[in-house]
Amino acid sequence: AADFDFIVRTLARSQTDHVSFADLLSDVETRDSILDHPRLVDAILNNCGHLRISSQFYFYVLARHVLQQGGIGDRKLCDYVGSLLETFSRANQRLATQLQNSLISQLHAAGWPVPDRGTLRDTRNHGTALTAAGARYGHEALLGPYATGWVSHPSHMPGAIIEPLFLTRPTEADIAYSAAGQAVLARAITAAVEQFLTA
Repeated sequence: AADFDFIVRTLARSQTDHVSFADLLSDVETRDSILDHPRLVDAILNNCGHLRISSQFYFYVLARHVLQQGGIGDRKLCDYVGSLLETFSRANQRLATQLQNSLISQLHAAGWPVPDRGTLRDTRNHGTALTAAGARYGHEALLGPYATGWVSHPSHMPGAIIEPLFLTRPTEADIAYSAAGQAVLARAITAAVEQFLTA
């Protein structure tokens, strides 16, 4: 429902278009034409950190767009690539969550009540890009995904960037500088990675 609402909000010119879209999206050929609409792709690329759409829809539309730019219009290949990207994204999120939970748990167990700031997708709050190309890319370059002229060799394994402590906070800086704090961080990261690899 959220995906359909996004399509309608992005492409409909009037209230009567809402009903027409429901009919058009039920036809496979017409559906692909709608999903290929430049406004839909632009809306996803320009708002990737603030979208309320399914990850399957997100990756399908973007994979289809990239494949068509390369002259490939095969719907099954697009489904496959979109599915791989969505699975990879879930693995990244699972790893990030396990790291966060392990770090917070072990820091608290050591007597350091560091706040749990949660996890964020790399499309949200990833800082200020240094260049216009970086801003358009909209991801952390360390994690990928591929982008022509920007990230030509993305990681092919799940990844997460962690910031367990902030050195600008004196208490957290003390933890980071101490041998005991570093040992707790190392144990927490090791435990999370082991859990991820054996799950």
